[in-house]
Amino acid sequence: MKFLSELDDDRFARVVIAQDLKEFGIKVPKIKKSSKSQDKNHSPGVGVFGRRLTNLPTVPVSTPAGTYQVPTFLVTTVNFLEEHIETEGIFRKSGSHARQKDLKIKLDEGGEFGEASVLDVANLFKQFFRELPDPLFTHRLHSCLLKAQEIQQDRDRILALLSVCAMLPTLHLNTLQYTMSFLARLAARADSNKMDENNLALTSAPTSC
Repeated sequence: MKFLSELDDDRFARVVIAQDLKEFGIKVPKIKKSSKSQDKNHSPGVGVFGRRLTNLPTVPVSTPAGTYQVPTFLVTTVNFLEEHIETEGIFRKSGSHARQKDLKIKLDEGGEFGEASVLDVANLFKQFFRELPDPLFTHRLHSCLLKAQEIQQDRDRILALLSVCAMLPTLHLNTLQYTMSFLARLAARADSNKMDENNLALTSAPTSC
C-alpha cells in the first residue's frame, strides 16, 4: 500500500477527498494564505521544542511501503525509546520533571540524550507534540477530525478518519504514520511494558490534537 502522503502532490485527489468528506457532513476549511511565520522564541534553525514541523531538520525513513521524510529529533527519540521498549509504564510514569527540564534545554541547544532516563525521554517525546505551534492534526483540520470521530457507523467513521488524515500536510502525515507505527510496536510488547492500545490512547492521544 502506498503512503497516503503521496496524495500531497495530486491536488485533484485532495479535491476528491474533500468532496467525499462532504458526504459525511464534514467541510474541509480552505487553506488561508499567509507568509511563512518564524517560530516563537526561536531563531531560524535553532531548537527543537515549540517549532513548526516544517521548520525542523528531517531525515529519510525507509519502510517496505516507501521512503519519506520525518523530523530528525523524532527519529532519534524513537530509536532511543525502542532500546528500552520493554520498560514497564514507559509512557505512563512521569520520571523527573527537573531532569526533563534540563534535558530539554540540552536538546534545544543541540545536545544528545546520553545516559538520560527512558522515562524522561518518553515524557519529552510527548512534550514535543504538545508544544507544536500547529498540532499534528493541525488547527485547520481539528474540527474535521472531531466530526469524523462522531460518525456512528464503524466503516464510515474509519473511512472519514482516513480521509481527514489524507488531507494533512505532507510532513504532518509522515510524522503521524511514523509515530503510529512506533506506538503499534510499543503496544505489541504490552506483556512487558504494560502499555496496551488503551493505555497508549489515554497517555498519547491528547498530545497530538
